[in-house]
Amino acid sequence: MTTSSPRRSWRRPIVWIGLVSILVVCGLFALWRFRSDMVGAQRSNNRGIGHMEQFDYDSAVKDFEDAVSQAPRWTPAKINLGIALLSRAQSEEVDD
Repeated sequence: MTTSSPRRSWRRPIVWIGLVSILVVCGLFALWRFRSDMVGAQRSNNRGIGHMEQFDYDSAVKDFEDAVSQAPRWTPAKINLGIALLSRAQSEEVDD
């Protein structure tokens, strides 16, 4: 009676099919999760840009904060939030 060694089990196609299937499912889930957050973040970012064009900095800050909360790693939303915060501060100084 021969026992199968761990090395021998890695040669079986079913093991490789199982591993590839797990990786594909995890990759698709990650892609779906990332994409759904990005769509909402882009919408919020676009709304914020529209508010910036109308010089409505308070609404722009809220939209950019929403975009950053939906996609924390997305750099353009962070940059736009910073610009909106600076613009709001400058407009408050001018008003005073």
